[in-house]
Amino acid sequence: MSGYGKYSVFTKEHKRFKADKDENRKIAGSGVTEYLHCLVKK
Repeated sequence: MSGYGKYSVFTKEHKRFKADKDENRKIAGSGVTEYLHCLVKK
């Protein structure tokens, strides 16, 4: 990857939005992690 430019990754935690009752959805967690991969080309 370093041959193409500078690589970095950013993460952000979000709370999971629940629109329905818990018994209608089988969601394991209360949050989700967003990953943003960034490559700045030379």
